[in-house]
Amino acid sequence: RFTDLKTQERYALAKLDEAERYYQMAIRSLSEAFSAKKGSLAPQLAEMFQKNLEVIDATIEACRQGVLTEPDNFQARAYLLAAYKDKVSFLDDALEFDFQGGPAEGAPGKL
Repeated sequence: RFTDLKTQERYALAKLDEAERYYQMAIRSLSEAFSAKKGSLAPQLAEMFQKNLEVIDATIEACRQGVLTEPDNFQARAYLLAAYKDKVSFLDDALEFDFQGGPAEGAPGKL
């Protein structure tokens, strides 16, 4: 299918860019949903969620800088995608959280 290594690398990088866009869309949607529920959080819990999001965002930014510095570095891109995945998981878990009394009924309560 691919005739040379450069073509394979370009294809792989394009697929990684596509995956990054999908993660960004998921994060945007989950963040909007979380923001709508966040007002019902106790202040201490809101602070904990915010601090966790700041750590995740700092990790994403550090990984993004690595990708900008070395755009052809597959490992840097893999770290960035892993950081996006962590944020999606965190926001998804947060949305399952019953803000009034802890983990929602039937939810695993990983937070």
